[in-house]
Amino acid sequence: MFVGDSLSLNQWQSLTCMLHTSNLQARYKLFKTGGLSPLTFPAYKIKVMISRNAFLVDTIATTAGRVLKLDSIESGKMWKEIDVLIFNSWHWWLHTGTKQPDRLVAYEKGLKTWARWIDNNLDTTNTRVFFQGASPDHNNDWGEPTSKQCEGQTKPMVGHQYPADGHPSVYGHGSHKDMDYSHWCLAGAPDTWNMLLYAALTQRKTN
Repeated sequence: MFVGDSLSLNQWQSLTCMLHTSNLQARYKLFKTGGLSPLTFPAYKIKVMISRNAFLVDTIATTAGRVLKLDSIESGKMWKEIDVLIFNSWHWWLHTGTKQPDRLVAYEKGLKTWARWIDNNLDTTNTRVFFQGASPDHNNDWGEPTSKQCEGQTKPMVGHQYPADGHPSVYGHGSHKDMDYSHWCLAGAPDTWNMLLYAALTQRKTN
């Protein structure tokens, strides 16, 4: 199960595509219920899920708007009994709001709550836990005076058909009007993340 923001979705999409292309004849089922999207391959008894939870800690609706509860993870109940959990949280902590504490302080408190929940609620001998970490974005310092963010990157890498930065620019999901230099093209960097994930899983199994 992937748990996190749209970058977790980015990696989930990559992994599900890689699994599907490994056997194009395999039947699969994909549906969405609430904030959970499971893809199952019945013949292999495999289920790969994505849970959209950008902050990992709870958010509640109030008359003043949505409020983060930095000391609570009620939504973590669905993480129990999962074989592999891949968490990610960073991108949405950068978004500004009308009322908010120091974002890095809030992020640290949220991650400490998440870490305590993992320690107190999961048996890591049965459940593998990974934290994706912050994915770099690229919005300046291209080293080319004629380029402006992703917009000016038009030269493909030698031998490849992808832009040099690897981001979808204005061509991503939902037809972004602004430059998207946070997410990644597929095929692309998320495929490498999943190769590293596969290596980590199989290395422990062989050891």
